[in-house]
Amino acid sequence: SQYVGKENYKHSVVLIYINFINHLIRENELLFANDLIDNIMKDLINTKYFYEITKLNYLKGKLTIAQGNIEDGLKIAQKSIDIMYNLEAFSIAQAHKKALKDFIDSLES
Repeated sequence: SQYVGKENYKHSVVLIYINFINHLIRENELLFANDLIDNIMKDLINTKYFYEITKLNYLKGKLTIAQGNIEDGLKIAQKSIDIMYNLEAFSIAQAHKKALKDFIDSLES
């Protein structure tokens, strides 16, 4: 509750944090991004926010890749993408798969 706040605002607040965390990863602010992910995930335990939890896990994978552990990061991110496919959110899953590939390509260039 420290990071996410009241239940009726939780969805909106988490989406803002997700965008901010993605920005932090792109800007190589990895420790701050990691702390935010961990704290927000604690606030989402036993909630109905499956998309947000899945997206945060995806970002955790992206963060792990940015920290240089590409293999583990890919596994973490791919689990989230697999969940999206299993929920039949095909276009969302494909967009995340492409974004992940583009992110890895950007690190290698």
